[in-house]
Amino acid sequence: MRVKKFSLFGHNITVNYTKLINAPDGTHPYGICYVEKNLIEVATHSPSLHCPLHADFITQTFFHELSHMYMALMGKHDLFADEMFVDQLGCLMAQFEATKR
Repeated sequence: MRVKKFSLFGHNITVNYTKLINAPDGTHPYGICYVEKNLIEVATHSPSLHCPLHADFITQTFFHELSHMYMALMGKHDLFADEMFVDQLGCLMAQFEATKR
């Protein structure tokens, strides 16, 4: 599943899938959420091994970044910065998506 566009609270969000993410701080994360740009970027390849990432990993990364977007748009800035919370929420959403019938 590769979501490319969606809307939240009147914001039109774009999702880009790219081989390698070059974050503003010089790192190469698996995903990044740019709230001010209405943009989520998800890497398709490992930044260290340069090999393709498994589809489940890419999906999980998308839901992790989507969780950041949810927190930002709801004004929950403390939760936006809470990586453990965001990752757990993203895992739950990814599991729902993968197992729904």
